[in-house]
Amino acid sequence: MAAAASPDTGRAIRRRKSGDERRQEIIREATKVIAERGFYGASLQEIADGIGITQAGMLRHVKNKNELLLLVLGQFESDNPTQACLEAMFSDYRETGRPQSFPAIYRTSVKQALDNPRLTQLYLVLRAEAMDPRHPAHDYFAQRGLRGRDNVANIEWNVPERYRDPKAIVDLYLTMGSALDGLQMRWLGENDFDLEQHWKVCEDFFYPLPEWEGCR
Repeated sequence: MAAAASPDTGRAIRRRKSGDERRQEIIREATKVIAERGFYGASLQEIADGIGITQAGMLRHVKNKNELLLLVLGQFESDNPTQACLEAMFSDYRETGRPQSFPAIYRTSVKQALDNPRLTQLYLVLRAEAMDPRHPAHDYFAQRGLRGRDNVANIEWNVPERYRDPKAIVDLYLTMGSALDGLQMRWLGENDFDLEQHWKVCEDFFYPLPEWEGCR
């Protein structure tokens, strides 16, 4: 509960948090713990301790650990600038027919990582765990990958001629995404690793000039 001073006595008056406020607090703490320990390593008790409530109290807001994971993933999607960037491109293309900037996808991802390392760590840790078909996020990541490829294949991109075929642009999308995942893992795990600079090197390699002139 939050505290506020009484205008009459100066004593603290404790305000009970609303259900939505408490749930958001739980999701934030769960995101932190799962990013650090993974889904399997995280415990409901540790998450409850982190926000100063009992596990029983927390379970009044979430049914179980699997439901909490779904809430964390839902918040991840809401807070994900890269996903928002892709959706905006898809919407703009449908409305205007304008070819979209392919390199902008991953520049947004790099900025997202630099702005919010914890969100990036959450994604990478869960993505690795979810290779196991028994993991509760396995289907989420499988479907997320399919949606991403489908979206990319159905947008016209401002790219060199050889990438204007849907299969070719999806192959490039997968390659670039895999390269960025690898760089982000190094960046999170190694001191003095400059993610932005290494991504610029990748761009020079994957988007070489003069072929990509006017497309970068």
